[in-house]
Amino acid sequence: MLFNINSISGIHKNSIAGTHRSSIGGTHKRRSCILVLLLLMSLMHLYSQDVYFSQPNNKLLYLNPGFAGIEGDARVNISYRNQWPGSATSFETYYASYEQAVDALHGGLGLYIMDDRSGQFMNLFDLSLIYAYKLQLSSKLFLQAGFQLSANQRSIGTDGLIFPDMIDPTGIVHPTEEIFGKLSKFYMDYSAGVVAYSGEWTGGFALMHLTKPEIAMSHAGEMQLSRKYTFYLNRNILVTHRPQREDSWIISPDIQYSNQKPFSYFNYGFILSKSLLSAGMHLHNDLKFDHSFLSFSAGFRNSFMRFTYSYDVLVTNSVVYRAPGGTHELGLVFGLKTFNKSRLKHAIKLPGI
Repeated sequence: MLFNINSISGIHKNSIAGTHRSSIGGTHKRRSCILVLLLLMSLMHLYSQDVYFSQPNNKLLYLNPGFAGIEGDARVNISYRNQWPGSATSFETYYASYEQAVDALHGGLGLYIMDDRSGQFMNLFDLSLIYAYKLQLSSKLFLQAGFQLSANQRSIGTDGLIFPDMIDPTGIVHPTEEIFGKLSKFYMDYSAGVVAYSGEWTGGFALMHLTKPEIAMSHAGEMQLSRKYTFYLNRNILVTHRPQREDSWIISPDIQYSNQKPFSYFNYGFILSKSLLSAGMHLHNDLKFDHSFLSFSAGFRNSFMRFTYSYDVLVTNSVVYRAPGGTHELGLVFGLKTFNKSRLKHAIKLPGI
């Protein structure tokens, strides 16, 4: 989630301090309750943005449903992201996926589970099922079209909030009597994507949240999840040529553009790989908040697994947005061999990490 909740928390703390200095009358209580309600509404508005990962090449299933089973082998992916761990309110995301090609279905199947914990207030749980149909357009050009069905649960917790009726001159001693009801929302979601690849080229387009599902947590509210449009393009360039492709130096530049109103960003960079090791650097430009950060990554791989670590560094000081720290992301992918030589011959050639 690309926003600084510390500024929101600061407003809330100042309001509590003002309450402590003044009498807690009925009018002041009503004003404070309105402030809390506005806080929760602001959190929901900011919460309408999709989760962002620094390693999109390691989570292609999340990037575009058209990638399901595209690598030929079955794969298990486990990832962890910790954004701004040094701040008062950190953001953690847990992600796990499984995918495989299924010849009988002429394509691939995928499944991923994601738990996004945004500070002390918000949580998103996402369970998605994906099917992608594979079509061979020519001897070297392939296309996969994927469809995604998702079940989502969004919730906001109020345990970390302080209400006016909890305070007296000696401090915060009373339990609150405020009743907010059930601050959670379950909804179904649908997405689709297309991926084309030929030789060392890969490109795709995804349209997420086709029906713009309602995510408001009360019957009185109206808030839809905006559609997200994502473009992705990658090419592998063999700097040196060896009998075995994995023994060559390979540089893989890629570019990604995403738009989800009112958020819009570019992500572009490269991955350099050879044999067991790889390293990469990407620049992320957020057009909404007018800020950028660099993501540095390093990875290790063998015939069974690949491990990637990345760290994000802020490189601009925007007057609109100021991130409180860096971001750590870990990715672990296990490949399960299928021994289908025909399938592997036509499998996509992805970047090193």
